[in-house]
Formats: sequence, structure tokens, C-alpha cells
Amino acid sequence: MSAARMRPAGIAALALILFGVLAWRLALAVPEPLGIDWRLTYRPAALALLSGANPYDPAVAPEAPFFAAPWGLLPLLPFAFLPAELGRGFIMLGGLLVFALIAYRLGASPAAMALFLLSPPVVHCIVNANIEWIPLAGLALPPPVGLFFLAVKPQTGFAAIPNLENWPKRSD
Repeated sequence: MSAARMRPAGIAALALILFGVLAWRLALAVPEPLGIDWRLTYRPAALALLSGANPYDPAVAPEAPFFAAPWGLLPLLPFAFLPAELGRGFIMLGGLLVFALIAYRLGASPAAMALFLLSPPVVHCIVNANIEWIPLAGLALPPPVGLFFLAVKPQTGFAAIPNLENWPKRSD
């Protein structure tokens, strides 16, 4: 069966399998000290939320307490069930993919996208398995939905919120 004749569900399944294999390989390739934000903050907070505990309790993550909006944990919950290294691989790869999708959605050329993905803030976010990609995804969404994403980490999204009349739009 050719790729052109595959059903959307089959393509989605293949993409998910490929994403999982890449995340697994990334988890094996990245040394342990990297992904510190996932290991010390977001995974413990997600596990606390899943168990019904308070993710903001300093005892949940004593070295780096969780402080973002609670709905910021929702996209992380499936990865909290995985071993820490594999979850870290998914967060890192997923963050890179979301950054690329945001750049595409905002109209970046291939060169601009490459420069953006190799920029120090993006590389720092990916290497530390941080979630800056969640609020930045709000820039690529309509304002009513995008505001919830921007508010996940106010220190990232604060500059875009007061400027809604100039919200980035992509014309296809």
C-alpha cells in the first residue's frame, strides 16, 4: 500500500510509533543530568496531581517546586506514567516538535525556523526538558484558546497578552 493510499489513522499510528522510537532513543542518548526541569519539577508535580495530592506542596518537589498554572500539567500527565528517562525523552522531543510547529504556524521560512530551533532559549528549554513550548503554543492559536496556554507560565507569556490586537496571524 502506498503512503498516498494509507488511511489517516494508519498514518497517525505510524507517526506515533516513530515519535515513540525517537523519544526512546533520545532518552538513551541524553545523559542523566540533562532534563532537570522534568525530573525535579514537572514529573513530581504531575505524579502528585495524578495521585490527588497538591502539586504546589513544597514536599512534592523540594529542590524545584512547581509554580506554573495547574492546567499546564495536563499535557504532561501521560508522560508521568513512563520511566523518568523515557518521559524526559518525550518532553524533549515533543517540545522541539511544538517549537517547529509554532514557527511554521507563524510563517517562518526554513532558514528562520532552523535559526529559531537552534537559538539558545529553545536549545536551553529542550536540554532542560522545560515547558516553555506550552505557553508559546498560545501564539499560534486563536486568542480565546491561546490565552490559556500563555498563562501557563506568566514569565513567558506576559508580553503577548496585552498586545491582543496585534496577535500573530498566518494567512494560508
